[in-house]
Amino acid sequence: MTSVVSLTSTVKSLGLSPHLTSRWFGAWGVSWLIAFPFCCCSCRWCAALVRTH
Repeated sequence: MTSVVSLTSTVKSLGLSPHLTSRWFGAWGVSWLIAFPFCCCSCRWCAALVRTH
């Protein structure tokens, strides 16, 4: 999912430029580093919330 979102925003920002691939991989790396820990924490929080109700 992070790849699709980062590719979409990179294409919208740069257009179909020759530097698209390198810029996209950079954006994908950053978005993955943010999204993965967030998903891990939010999944645990949601599971704990469901268990208590």
